[in-house]
Amino acid sequence: MKILGQSYEEKEIYQKRRKIKKALLQELEGKLINIRLAVLGGATTNDVCDCIEIFLLMHGIKAEIYQSDFNRFYEEAVFDNEKLREFNPDVIYIHTSSRNIINWPCVDDSKEQVDRKVQDEYERFVQIWSGLSSYKATIIQNNFEYLTYRILGNLDFVSEQGRVNYVNMINECFRKYALENKGFHINDINYLSAMYGLQSWREDSYWYLYKMSQSPGATVTLAKSVTNIIKAMYGKNKKALALDLDNTLWGGIVSEEGKDGIALGPNTPQGEAYEEFQKYLLEQKKKGIVLNIVSKNDKEVGLLGFENRYSVLKKEDFMIIKANWEPKSENIKELAKEINIASEAVVFVDDNQVERLQVGEAIEGIGVPVLTSVENYISQVDGQGYFESISLTQDDLKRSQMYMNNLERTKESAKYIDYNEFLKGLSMEAEVKQATANESERITQLLNKCNQFNLTGKKYTEEDIGNCINVEKNIIIYGGLADKFGDNGIVTALVCSVDKGCCNIDNWVMSCRVLKRTLEYGIMDVLVDICKERGIARITGRYIPSGKNAMVENLYRDLGFEVTEEGVWCYNIPQEYEKKNKLIKIV
Repeated sequence: MKILGQSYEEKEIYQKRRKIKKALLQELEGKLINIRLAVLGGATTNDVCDCIEIFLLMHGIKAEIYQSDFNRFYEEAVFDNEKLREFNPDVIYIHTSSRNIINWPCVDDSKEQVDRKVQDEYERFVQIWSGLSSYKATIIQNNFEYLTYRILGNLDFVSEQGRVNYVNMINECFRKYALENKGFHINDINYLSAMYGLQSWREDSYWYLYKMSQSPGATVTLAKSVTNIIKAMYGKNKKALALDLDNTLWGGIVSEEGKDGIALGPNTPQGEAYEEFQKYLLEQKKKGIVLNIVSKNDKEVGLLGFENRYSVLKKEDFMIIKANWEPKSENIKELAKEINIASEAVVFVDDNQVERLQVGEAIEGIGVPVLTSVENYISQVDGQGYFESISLTQDDLKRSQMYMNNLERTKESAKYIDYNEFLKGLSMEAEVKQATANESERITQLLNKCNQFNLTGKKYTEEDIGNCINVEKNIIIYGGLADKFGDNGIVTALVCSVDKGCCNIDNWVMSCRVLKRTLEYGIMDVLVDICKERGIARITGRYIPSGKNAMVENLYRDLGFEVTEEGVWCYNIPQEYEKKNKLIKIV
C-alpha cells in the first residue's frame, strides 16, 4: 500500500500509524474536508480509530473522533449522552463483533427459543439505532463474523441451534434493516474476516489480553473498509478506469500472437482468468464506472484483441481509447480532461511495473493497484475499494452512458465558432422541481460529490436532506438536464432555509457534466418564482472558497446579487423580474 510515495505492508501501517498520520497532516494541510466521527465500541477502539483516521486522511478527509468507553456502546446510544450530543457527530460507527452477542443458542433449545433469541439480539440493536437517530448522523454498523469453532460441525450451518446459522439469521435482520433505513450502512466484517482468514482475524489472545475483537493486521483491514464507506459518502470514489491492453485484458501481445493467438477464453487456465477479469470490468461499467484504454500500441493493431471470439469487452465499451507511444500519464491527463473529471478520479490498471511507477509519480492521488498474475487481478483491483457503493441509483446505472453523451457534445461544440449557437443547437430541456423524500438519496449524493460548482462546501447526510424536505418553509430544488444527445439525470441541487421573509442559500451544487450550459440561470428563475409565490422578497447566500470551486467565485455577481460588508451576497427580488434563462426550456 502506497502512502506519500512509500509502500507499507498492513502490519507496518499499524506499527507506524502515528508517523504516517503526522506526515499526511503536513502534506495535506489546507486541502481537507473536516468531519466528526463517533466510534461506539464493544471492544477497545483506540487502534481502530487511529487507522481509520489515517485512511480518511489519504482520501482528503480529516476526522475529529469521539470514542465511547469500553463496551458502553449500548448505554451511550440508548440513554441521553451529553458528551456525544455536544460532539454532534456527522457519522457514528458502531464497532461490535460476535463477541458482543449476549444470548447464543444452546444445542437443546427449541426452534421457538432460538427464534426468540435472534429477535432479542436484533431488537437490542434496533434500540441502539433508534437511540442514535436523534443525532441526525449517518450510522455504520458492523454485522457479525463467525466463531472459530462449530459445536455441531457442518450441521452448524443447517441446524436451528447451530451458531453459524444463528449468525446468519441475525445478519439477515441487519441486512433488511439497512434496506429499509436510509443513512444506515453495514460494514460487512463477516466477509472481511472470511477473506482475511477467520482464525487470523479473531486471534483470541488479543481479546483476552487487550479486549481487541480482531488482530492488529485485521484492524487495518477493518479500518480500511469503514473508511471506504465514509469516503464514498463524501464523494471521494474513483470514477473511471484507464486500462492497458496486452497482458492486462488478455495474455500475450496481440501484434505478435494475432487476435486468435492471445490467451483469452476457456481453452487455457490463463485465458479463462483474463475472461473473468473482463467480466468483472464490464460489471463495473454497468454500475457507472467509465472504461478507457491507455496503451503503448498502434491503435488498429492493439484493438484487434477485442475481435477474439472470447472477448467479453468490445471496442464500444470504452469511452476514450489512447493507443499511441506517448507517456501514459499524459494520456490519462488528456482523457480525464475530455471526460471532464479530475485525473485523481482515475484508476490505472497495467501489468507493467515501470508504467505503474511512472503514472503513480506523475499524477498525485491516482489509483494504481499492484498487479501480480492474472488470477489475482480482480482481488487486487477490487480490494482497494476504489468504487465502493453505498447505494445504487438509476443515475449511477446510466452514468457511463451520460459521460459518453457528454463526449459527443464536446465533439459537436468543435463545429461551432459561437458557443451560444452551439448551446442553442443542443435543444436543451431542464426538468426542475421542489424535492420530495423520493429524491433525497440522489440529492445527498450530488451535494457531497460536486466540488467545482459548489458554493459553500457544506456536506449533508441523507437524513439531513430528509429533515430539510420535511420542514415546509425550506426550499429544496433539484433539476435534470436533457438535450438531443441524451438525458444527464439529476445534475443540480439547491438547499435553502427561509427565515423572516428571507431565503438563504445554504448550498448550491451542479455536476461537472453540465457546467457552462447556463442551467444556473434557469434554476435562479425557478427559485425567484417560488419566493414570489411565498411572499419572500430577498435571497441571500455565501461563497466559501475551497481550493476547487473558483469557477463559481463570481456566480452571485453574475446573477445580479450585491455583496455586503459581511461577505453575504444579497438579491432583492424586483416586482417585475426579468427571466435570466434564454437557452433552456424549463419544464
